[in-house]
Amino acid sequence: MSPAIISLYLQTKDQLAAITREYKARVAKYDAAMERLTDVLDRILKHSGAKSLKTGTGTVYKAKAYYCSVADKSAFLEWIKTNDAFDLLTLQANKLAVKEYREQEQDLPPGLSWLEEDKVHVLRGKNYNEEKNDD
Repeated sequence: MSPAIISLYLQTKDQLAAITREYKARVAKYDAAMERLTDVLDRILKHSGAKSLKTGTGTVYKAKAYYCSVADKSAFLEWIKTNDAFDLLTLQANKLAVKEYREQEQDLPPGLSWLEEDKVHVLRGKNYNEEKNDD
């Protein structure tokens, strides 16, 4: 096998990583600006006492955002079972635990499906930078 294809793969991977870093740096500036502008708009809304303000350019308004996390897994699961409130759960299988179970039991727990596929990966060789510079 020619090392050229591996070298090309790694060069492409490096270029993609550089573009991604540049993108993240550029976006971070805009995210920070948006956060500052949002703070200003929030202060304007608070000062005016309004829940929304409409202009010819656009409307600014406040709306509730909701966040929820499980602080006590055992207590929550017990409450779910006791109250038959399974609609409050999002269910997802832990693929690593299922993989271990499948390897030990040669089967899957009921209700699960399993897909396995081979993926190609490339590791950098110790001479990669030298070869790249020789091109």
